[in-house]
Amino acid sequence: MHNIKFTRDYLPKPSVNINTITRSKNQVLQLNKNEFLKCCIGLVAVKNLPLNIFNDERYFKRLINPYLEEYSLNLSSENMVDALEFWALRIRTYLKIKLHKKPLSLKLDVVGRHGKNILVIHVQQLEKYEIVVHTLGTIQLKTKPTSQTLKEAIWKCLKDYEIEGHQLYAVSSDSRGRSLKALQLIQDEMEENDMEIEENLQKPIFSIVFNGSYVIELAARIYFKTIDGDLKQCRQVIKAIHDRQMENMFLPSLDNSQRWKSTYDMVFSLKEFITNSEIEFEFEEKLEWLDSFLQTHEPLHVWSQQQHSEQYIVGDFYRDWLVCEAKLKQWPRNEYAMHLLEAMLELKQTMLDNEAFNAALYFDPRFNHLDTPYFSEERKKQAVSHAMRLEALMKSLDGANKLLSEDYEIQYHGKGMGRVEDPYNILEAEMPIICRNSTSLETNPSLCHKLENLAYAQRLPYSTNILEFWKHMQIKDTQIHGLLKVILGVVISQSSIERTFNALSTLLTKTKSKMSRTAMENMLLVKLNADILDIVEA
Repeated sequence: MHNIKFTRDYLPKPSVNINTITRSKNQVLQLNKNEFLKCCIGLVAVKNLPLNIFNDERYFKRLINPYLEEYSLNLSSENMVDALEFWALRIRTYLKIKLHKKPLSLKLDVVGRHGKNILVIHVQQLEKYEIVVHTLGTIQLKTKPTSQTLKEAIWKCLKDYEIEGHQLYAVSSDSRGRSLKALQLIQDEMEENDMEIEENLQKPIFSIVFNGSYVIELAARIYFKTIDGDLKQCRQVIKAIHDRQMENMFLPSLDNSQRWKSTYDMVFSLKEFITNSEIEFEFEEKLEWLDSFLQTHEPLHVWSQQQHSEQYIVGDFYRDWLVCEAKLKQWPRNEYAMHLLEAMLELKQTMLDNEAFNAALYFDPRFNHLDTPYFSEERKKQAVSHAMRLEALMKSLDGANKLLSEDYEIQYHGKGMGRVEDPYNILEAEMPIICRNSTSLETNPSLCHKLENLAYAQRLPYSTNILEFWKHMQIKDTQIHGLLKVILGVVISQSSIERTFNALSTLLTKTKSKMSRTAMENMLLVKLNADILDIVEA
């Protein structure tokens, strides 16, 4: 062994000289008391620091001690729970005011972790032609989540925000069975109440819109039933491979009946195993269908991946549906592709028969345009009638004026159509005046007439961002603008379920799962509404 001594020159040098760091009181205490407490809540609820960090005298409390001394605070994990409840209440109050007397699109998620079942209720709106999702409630269910208990929990949450039943425009869910049954119970209850509404009051419009990921799953499961024999054979082969107890080999995996995507993973893993294995298996000839299955599933997989964007609207979903259909039609000799295509066509009419879904496509110039192949005259009339009833509902809610005031004026500077040296620029300059004068000669066209005129628009490319299109159109008609905000705000993507799972994965740890039910609900509410926490005042 050699005794090696490092001289000072070889020691790592700090990038900052701590002796030169100075601290002034004004620089440190730049947050007032409420801002400081809000930041503390953000550290716990949004950034996932444990509550007991506020019991840490050795490091953390020394770090925040200037604020504690200035504002005479003594923070601990116990009183931080009280502060959490205070800011959760501020978020609820903000949403209560924001959603007052407005037609709403809701999204339900039911998730479970560490033995807890939590119902999460989101509301989705268009603000400045961007989809914004807020969370109304994170409700830890006391009993097993039956359709009845879910219905009662939903109504209680809406009542807390003073949201009335006829404000519900569309509701969707990523969950299966019980959630959809709960929505059907709500729909039945509202239809019963319709019978008691006086003639001079507008009856509610309520649609259960199947979430995009749920529709894709339905199509896949219908398709899987038609090839059930092949899938059973696949499972038997995989079990036989596992029974051989092969070592040092990546073995194919079985699927899970609760996760439809796992069936593709199962087939793919078996194909990979056969391709990469040097051992010859007697069952290889029986599995020639694997390639056809994997080819068929590819457009379905791509379609499902599109669901993750928060700015994903009904028209985007329908466009991607048509793309999947078109790809499957390219493989007429692939019987698996034809089975999946049949499953999709079986569901397609159900989706188009939904009033909210149909109306959203009607306001999308990629599908509703002159000589459109996507809209029959009957469906056009249905969409116009639906929009008319929605307009009447908005007036009866007496919230249309508030709905419009938030983001009505949007500035968009378009480029001139003619070149600088173009001799016809003088005519281009006169066009806005000519159009304005000719429009002014009309005697205030009715809303029905304006809606019907949407069917005479020029078709837009399928790649068009429709929200950006309407934003740049600078809609000056308050009725059309108001309808756009509601109809294009229908929930179709699964981004909310991903936000919910991410929140639960960090908050519902074995340690935090010991928190009280109220504290857990408050923490989830704050985490899922971090954008509101940033703007609300104490």
